[in-house]
Amino acid sequence: MNNWLTPRALNWQLAALWAAVLPHLLILPLWSALMLVACTGVRIQIYRGIWRFPPWYIKLALLGLLWLGLLYSFDRDTLMRGTVALLVGGSAFKLLEIHTRRDALVLIYLSYLLIAIQFLFEQGILAGLCALIAFAVVMGSQVALFDPRLRAPLPSLRGTLKLILPALPMMVLLFLLIPRIGPLWSVPLDTGAAATGLSDSVSPGDISSMTRSDELAFRAGFDGPVPTNSDRYWRALVYSDFDGRSWSLSKRLGPVLETVETAVGRYSYEIIMEPSHRPWLPVLDVPLSVQGADLRGARQAVSKSPIDKRSSYRVTSASRFELQSVLNARSRARNLAFPTDQNLQTQALASQWWRESEGQLDLFIRRIASHFNQSFVYTLQPPLLGANSVDQFLFESQRGFCGHFASATALLLRAAGVPARLVGGYQGGEYNAGAGYLTVRQWDAHAWVEYHDPERGWVRFDPTAAVAPERIEQAAEDLFANQPGFLADRPLSPLRFTNSGWLLEARRAIDAMNFSWHRWVLNYQNQQTDLLRSLLGEITPVRMALALLIPGALIMGFVGFNLRPRRSKDALVRAQQKFERVAAGLGYRRQPSETFGELARRIKTQYSDSSPALDLLAFIEQRMRYSPEEVDRAELIRALKRVAKVLRLESMRVSRRNALAGLKETKERDAGSTGR
Repeated sequence: MNNWLTPRALNWQLAALWAAVLPHLLILPLWSALMLVACTGVRIQIYRGIWRFPPWYIKLALLGLLWLGLLYSFDRDTLMRGTVALLVGGSAFKLLEIHTRRDALVLIYLSYLLIAIQFLFEQGILAGLCALIAFAVVMGSQVALFDPRLRAPLPSLRGTLKLILPALPMMVLLFLLIPRIGPLWSVPLDTGAAATGLSDSVSPGDISSMTRSDELAFRAGFDGPVPTNSDRYWRALVYSDFDGRSWSLSKRLGPVLETVETAVGRYSYEIIMEPSHRPWLPVLDVPLSVQGADLRGARQAVSKSPIDKRSSYRVTSASRFELQSVLNARSRARNLAFPTDQNLQTQALASQWWRESEGQLDLFIRRIASHFNQSFVYTLQPPLLGANSVDQFLFESQRGFCGHFASATALLLRAAGVPARLVGGYQGGEYNAGAGYLTVRQWDAHAWVEYHDPERGWVRFDPTAAVAPERIEQAAEDLFANQPGFLADRPLSPLRFTNSGWLLEARRAIDAMNFSWHRWVLNYQNQQTDLLRSLLGEITPVRMALALLIPGALIMGFVGFNLRPRRSKDALVRAQQKFERVAAGLGYRRQPSETFGELARRIKTQYSDSSPALDLLAFIEQRMRYSPEEVDRAELIRALKRVAKVLRLESMRVSRRNALAGLKETKERDAGSTGR
């Protein structure tokens, strides 16, 4: 068998490698794509006979360039992407030394591996479709590799579909029934490529910088009514320590959970969280319970490990609540602490307002809101602030984002002797009415204040609502659309151009498909038990076995039925098969390298009475093999049928003659024994 590649097989090899590598080029540096283009061009020139295969020292130099590119573009934080770049480079270099089928198989196996690695970075429905198409192309290249025909790509496509389509029903069956188990090993993904998000410390300008990104933070699907926009406060982090400029998580907080003494207006929902590489989980304020995570300290949801892949968790929250009505001395001191040698003007202003409010907390809060509503400006691009950031914001710039207003409010409260803290999370979310879920993006990041009232416990106060109430009532993308800093990191973001009309509806429809994909495919383990109960009733080992074996047997039976030997539609092939069966019945099996004429001459040695028909068959096949234009296919078909008929009749005569001879011999033997 010829071990060299046909032109069609080589074309399929190039298509397969590009189909497998294309999704990775979105996360790899430009030189990776240029390297693949160059190697493809060189391989085409080699195929056309213009260039020769490069010598070993050229390939060694290319390998050195690849290593230099890896050292320049990647570090320890992007190790996984560097590994993919190395694999892509090795696959590209393999194009320069494909001589035989064995070399091509190595490239095919590398392509399969590249398709699988794609899911480490993206698991959306689009990535799944791209992987399925790439898998079909790579399998088509494998089919073409063992097809001796030089051209005609359609037979390879048909062969690929015949291999893939029967496997799909079994794949769906195993997906629905087989329980999920955790991975035996894990791959550390790129921590340096983490999406913009909340961190465990925040300065006044940090929140506004998140509006530069359109990246998805999470989606939330509700079992019942969806909260109004003014109630969509997603609690993630609670900052209690203040150093005069930045707020940070309290290291003394510990695992003690603050108690919810009154809870009204419960919401039950599921959140599908995007990778953040941090353990903090956003939940609707205030959470009562979280499945798959822990609630700690000031009702913060924390996972057991950083969120390095898309994850889901269920939450029950209360929209009206009373949180920790009594503070112990330690907690009170922690939420009153601040540097007394900084922001002196703010401290003096707080003391003045507290005296004017006669120690009434509600009046003091209204005074803060009234002050912000006078001359302050809500902007995404506030001026830079120095060490006394709160003083500069309140008395000089008076321009800021939610972080500025929240930080100033919390310090005013603490300076007046009221325990206060900063809460970081998200506010709002785009509601998809068709699918019934909320989409929250990084531009929805928000900060607000909680202060402690001895009668009501921790109370939420959002000072942003005083200066810009539209931030709470409107969608963030509508409010910030004309702000110069909005989506500054993504000037060509599709979300800029799909916020109205049919483009908005199309985007929401696509997003709903992704949400269903994430919920029912990627996070199917959370839905599997409920679905199996609805299908099987009670889940028992016997029912699970029957649910797997009966459909599995039907699928395998259908596949086996389609793989049965079928009668050819070609008249010449049918005639050849009929002749072979008759010859095999006579004890003459056709050898793989034997022509029909040679087989006829072998049969002639024993069945001489059929010599004319056998000689005619050998003569016609010889003419057709060497002078096909002089022989009609119908003539060969008639010859094959005639020989099969003659041999069958000859076989019947021989069998009858042998039977009569045997009967005669038996009678003679019986007569002889009687005479004796």
